[in-house]
Amino acid sequence: MKSKNTFYQFDYCDDVEEQDPFEDRVPLVYEKIGTIDSFLRRINRNRDHENTDEECEHLDFDLARPLSDKSIDQDYDQVYPLFDGLRQVVRARKWGYIDSSGREIVPPRYDDAWPFSDGLALVKQRGKWGYINADGIEAVPPKYDNAWACTDGMGLVELNGKCGFVNRYGEEVVPPIYDDARECSDGLAAVKLDGKYGFVNSSGKVIVPPKYDDVREFCDGLAEVYLWGRWGYINRDGEEIISPERVFIRDSSRSKTSTA
Repeated sequence: MKSKNTFYQFDYCDDVEEQDPFEDRVPLVYEKIGTIDSFLRRINRNRDHENTDEECEHLDFDLARPLSDKSIDQDYDQVYPLFDGLRQVVRARKWGYIDSSGREIVPPRYDDAWPFSDGLALVKQRGKWGYINADGIEAVPPKYDNAWACTDGMGLVELNGKCGFVNRYGEEVVPPIYDDARECSDGLAAVKLDGKYGFVNSSGKVIVPPKYDDVREFCDGLAEVYLWGRWGYINRDGEEIISPERVFIRDSSRSKTSTA
């Protein structure tokens, strides 16, 4: 039987002048070691397993604390950290999920899977993306060409080159009709149609019709908008707090803001 992978997590040492925190703590017996987000290091003791390119795409999340054999009764190739109470697991290049006790919630059957975010996790099967909920039920069966993790209750999806959104319940609140879109922030998401950007809310309602040349995501109730070569600000109701018709320039000599 193929040996199980063993995963370790070590504390991060943020003082570069200090002694290497891994010195004398990790024996030189491993086939492979890699860095993750510069904070964590993952070690694979399984000499029979070589990471595929697809698996390497997940190295940002690829780490788990040591688990006893009693906590996991399956022979998984990889075990990932907990997100919303569930761990991703890999067996024979198929992805599934287990809970914190090691109970298998979703048997490894997906070609790819991502950590949970806002109650849903991205899964890929036969080249299409969908979402599952924490009970392992497919809230959105894999049918989209591409998809992104849910943020602020909305998941960005793409089908036939058009973008839309699903909510955390798996409902398609914005059908894929937009040429481009950006992930939701502060309850609103930017959408692009016929070369212009606007915003929709988490219910799919158009708050700002597409009319700007470019926009930035909302933060603290405001978003930057670009029109006629100039930037301005709108609020969450779509009202222009600072119209792009005006350019604000900082006059350092008088330490006040003037317009041009």
